[in-house]
Amino acid sequence: MFSAELKELIVQVLTSWQVLVVTIGIILYIFIVSYVAQIYRTARPKAPKAEKPKKEKKADKVTEDTGELGLGE
Repeated sequence: MFSAELKELIVQVLTSWQVLVVTIGIILYIFIVSYVAQIYRTARPKAPKAEKPKKEKKADKVTEDTGELGLGE
C-alpha cells in the first residue's frame, strides 16, 4: 500500500522537533485552559440572589367629571 520511501518520510516528519514542540505546546495549552475553567467554575458563590422588592402599581386617581370647567361664570 505505502512505499517504503513514503513511510520513511512520514516517520521523519512526525518525529521532527518542530512537530513535537508544537504538539506538546498545544497539549499544554489545552490543559491550562481546562484547569482555569475548572477553577472559575468551582469558585462561584452558590448563595441565592436577594429578592428585589416588587413595585406596587399606582392606583389611577378617579376624578368625577361634573362637566364644569371651574371658570366661575
